[in-house]
Amino acid sequence: MMIITKSYSFPSDHILNILAQCDTEIRVSISALDSSQELKKRVRLLAKYKTVGGKSIPYLMSSRYSDLQLISNQIALTKWIEENDMIAAEHPLRISSDNKIISLLAGDGFWHPKFINQYWFGRLYENHSNFMLPPPTYLLPEYHLRYRSASEAQGKIIVGLDGNLPTFSSLQAGKVEVNNNLFKHASYGIKEK
Repeated sequence: MMIITKSYSFPSDHILNILAQCDTEIRVSISALDSSQELKKRVRLLAKYKTVGGKSIPYLMSSRYSDLQLISNQIALTKWIEENDMIAAEHPLRISSDNKIISLLAGDGFWHPKFINQYWFGRLYENHSNFMLPPPTYLLPEYHLRYRSASEAQGKIIVGLDGNLPTFSSLQAGKVEVNNNLFKHASYGIKEK
């Protein structure tokens, strides 16, 4: 079982222990756009669940920013993932052209071929060893994560992965083939606070 959450409420130790015993993977969505209060809660859940023996996966909603604070926030998140030996997943944000957040993004992005009014950068962490999982839409029915830390999973095969989203470098090189596989990923919207 996989749970994807933004951790608005914190589960009890009892619930976390039961989920860990049931071999549940919990993906906690984190982003440079999160407030410090939101991030504290989300990082706390990731750390606590890993401590009780659970499969704790930071699910980074990534983007390339022009805003220095957002750049710093995303760097801090990836550093925290690395320092805590977390297996991570990445999902590139797509920002609609009418969203004011678009002014905080870098100018070297791309308009998505399926969602033509949405600006994105593809995956940014293709070479970061902790980011070894694709979004859930790229998992096969036989997917099973056997590992709880990135160091344990290094060099091992993770059963049931079915590709991944394009990378920023492949988008830059024009090497992305527009096909149904590209359109498998879920749609996320960002609301301005």
